[in-house]
Amino acid sequence: MTDVVAVSLDGAEVVPKLLSESPEHYDDAALEAIGRILNSHGANVSDVAEIRMGTTIPTNALLERNGESVAFVVTAGFGDTLEIDVQARPRTFALGIRNPDRTHNRVI
Repeated sequence: MTDVVAVSLDGAEVVPKLLSESPEHYDDAALEAIGRILNSHGANVSDVAEIRMGTTIPTNALLERNGESVAFVVTAGFGDTLEIDVQARPRTFALGIRNPDRTHNRVI
């Protein structure tokens, strides 16, 4: 889903939710939502002070591990940062630690 929040000068909120990837008649959910908000309130782009948007596409790709192949680019000596993480584990002294799959294919 793509959520776009519009807040008017008097504090009223409008939050349209559109499918991020949809067979509907729009190419870009965020632009479509913004356009719908503007049209429904008789406003135009010059009336917009700020845009904030959220989408579940990258979150779902991360959780399902089905996104594009990526590389982790980092300063020399820090290539194991994502594997070390913060060392916060429920069983700190457990010997058989099972780490989640890496989200990157390569470290540069």
